[in-house]
Amino acid sequence: NAILSWLKDFFVLRIDLLGVSIYYKAKPLLKRTKAMAYSHRLVSGIDVVDISDSMDLYSVPELKKFCKNLTHKEGVKILLTLEKVHFLDSSGLGMLTNLYFECQQKGIPLKLARLSAEAKRLFVLTKLEQSIPIYETEEDAISRY
Repeated sequence: NAILSWLKDFFVLRIDLLGVSIYYKAKPLLKRTKAMAYSHRLVSGIDVVDISDSMDLYSVPELKKFCKNLTHKEGVKILLTLEKVHFLDSSGLGMLTNLYFECQQKGIPLKLARLSAEAKRLFVLTKLEQSIPIYETEEDAISRY
């Protein structure tokens, strides 16, 4: 009985003329307690975006919108720092990858610097460190523009 009650929280059973269908209720299993934060600053004419906390399905759309707006500026150069990112899922990786390739198409230089251990591990696992320029320090990245 307890198991059936738990299953009802996550799945919907629908019976119609075409048969029986089971749908997953799209609701988070865990409550979000802290959203991703980011700050923006200009350093030597370069737009530096410091990202912290989690880059996941819930927080990425806001950052994506902000970064896309940056790409509309004339002569923009973008540097993203991920030193304080403690969680990065496929939504975050996808957003960073799409932003990088969009910037490439527009001729906008985009670099990453100061990756957290978690972010660095995922970039190595997915081999994205071979495609997107990543630097250990912000100063090193800025000197390469």
